[in-house]
Amino acid sequence: MVDDTTSEISPHGNNGDMSAIHGAFEHRSKVLPRLPQLHPGGVPLDFRGPTPWSNYIIQGRVLAGAYPATISDEETHGILRALLKVGVTTFVCLQAEYNNSVSDMSWKMGKTLRPYIKDAQRMIMDAKKAREGDTAGNDDLKNIHQTRLDLLHLPIVDGSVTSDGAISDLADDCCQRILRGERLYIHCWGGHGRTGSLVALILSRLYGLTALDALHYTQKMHDVRVASQNTASPQTRAQILQVLRIISQSDPKEYSEKFSWPHCTLLPFTALEEQRWLKKIQQDPAMLSRGILKSSQNIHHDDENNDDDSKLIKSVSIV
Repeated sequence: MVDDTTSEISPHGNNGDMSAIHGAFEHRSKVLPRLPQLHPGGVPLDFRGPTPWSNYIIQGRVLAGAYPATISDEETHGILRALLKVGVTTFVCLQAEYNNSVSDMSWKMGKTLRPYIKDAQRMIMDAKKAREGDTAGNDDLKNIHQTRLDLLHLPIVDGSVTSDGAISDLADDCCQRILRGERLYIHCWGGHGRTGSLVALILSRLYGLTALDALHYTQKMHDVRVASQNTASPQTRAQILQVLRIISQSDPKEYSEKFSWPHCTLLPFTALEEQRWLKKIQQDPAMLSRGILKSSQNIHHDDENNDDDSKLIKSVSIV
């Protein structure tokens, strides 16, 4: 059964008492795998995901990658089977172009994206039949043991960003789920830009990384994919600046003290303009605590998505 429960998330990041999250994060080192040591060759190849377009960001716990479906039933089921077999329990979709309520005719004609969570639901049911010895079950699904799936949906326009509050709340939600032992698959279309922004925030929260270190890890983990496409992650100026802005505002003084400037040359900037912004920050770290990177000051987010829908996280529980 699909429960179309929708919960509204404050765009200002003040949803409820966050002390439980912060308390849980104090003990994160006891429950989370260590991050890999970075070296010139990148991260170990065992951070590759179960599909060519995916990678682990926390080994055995959290995957990032591309939209997990196509028009082809065979291809879609192959992708989802691979993800479900490694234990994914929560899909995190960052696509404004995704709509879970479209008709079969619409996506089969290529007018909309396939609402893949429905395919995943059927696979969970078929796996249950297979485990119970039902002849109608598919033997290839017997290693899928999930009894429920969650879909978190924060709509963000491709190449753009949502509000700082909305993505911060989603990052907190994801961190809570990770610490509870859930296994996540985070995706947008290619799994590069929007996905990279959220991944960097999660890594910063769970491992206490500075923004540059979080961005550096995000890129290196992304690049271990079989099909990384030589793409930056995050991709755009707005996405990179949002990560810098959010992490700096969490504790500007501590952030400035820990800023890891040697990593600057390793960041995946794709435009001269982004290099200039980073150079400005490098020359004057106090910019971070003075609020220069706040979305309301001095930065023109011409590609920022301020649509009200981007402030919603839609939770669909499938049992």
